[in-house]
Amino acid sequence: YPAAARAAGLSGRATIQCSVTAAGGLSGCVVASEAPEGAGFGAATLAIADRFRISPPSANGRPVEGAVVRVPVLWRLGSDAPAAASPQPAPEESAAAAEPKAG
Repeated sequence: YPAAARAAGLSGRATIQCSVTAAGGLSGCVVASEAPEGAGFGAATLAIADRFRISPPSANGRPVEGAVVRVPVLWRLGSDAPAAASPQPAPEESAAAAEPKAG
């Protein structure tokens, strides 16, 4: 949780845009949006991006990388962890839909 946001009693949200690896991880993530701006929620979301797992699209029965997804995360005080919604394909991509993996 961003330290300054915690001290100010702020909750917030951020959306990151990432590429999906063939192994289901995220790479090349960037902050697509954050609110409130400058409160650190974008950076905090980037810091936890390696914890997300996504089912990669497949071609000829094999996983392929390169699908672009947006992952929205809601940060709330009083919760142990941020809440991530289901990742969505980035609007400009026609990649297969991504689904979170348990774990």
